[in-house]
Amino acid sequence: MARATETFGTMVLRRRKELGLTQSDVAQRVGVQPNYIVYLEKGERKPSDRTVLRMADALGIDRGDLYLAANPDLREFLNISDGNEVQLAEMSGGLRALTEDRALCDRLAITPDEIDTVAGLRLRGRVTTPAQYAALILSVRYIFA
Repeated sequence: MARATETFGTMVLRRRKELGLTQSDVAQRVGVQPNYIVYLEKGERKPSDRTVLRMADALGIDRGDLYLAANPDLREFLNISDGNEVQLAEMSGGLRALTEDRALCDRLAITPDEIDTVAGLRLRGRVTTPAQYAALILSVRYIFA
C-alpha cells in the first residue's frame, strides 16, 4: 500500500528499485522514452491517466494508489484519509434521486456496489445532483478499469 504523503515520482522510484529495474526497463514496459521516466521520478512532469495505468501495471502498483499519487488534489476532493479509508457520510438527496432513477442506472449500468462506493464519500456539497453522481461513478469506473 502506498503512503499517503508519497508522491508519484517517489512511489515509482521506490518500486522500480525494489524490483531491481533500470529506468530504461520501466520505459520499455510502459512504452515511453527513458528520459520521461527520469522526469516522472523527479516530479518534473505530470503523467497522463494512460501513463499512470501502464506504470501501475508495469510495476505491480495498485492503480488507485498510483492514480491518487499522480493526482493529489483528488485525495482532498474525495476526502480520503491518510489511512486510505473513505469517510462515511449520509446519502445525499442527489444520490438518493440517482438510485431511484432506475432508467438512468440501467442505461449507464450503475451497480449497487458503485452506489455504495460513492455513498461513502464525503463530498462537502461539491456533488449534489443525480447527473453529477452518475458522472462521478463513470469517472471512478474509468480510473479503476
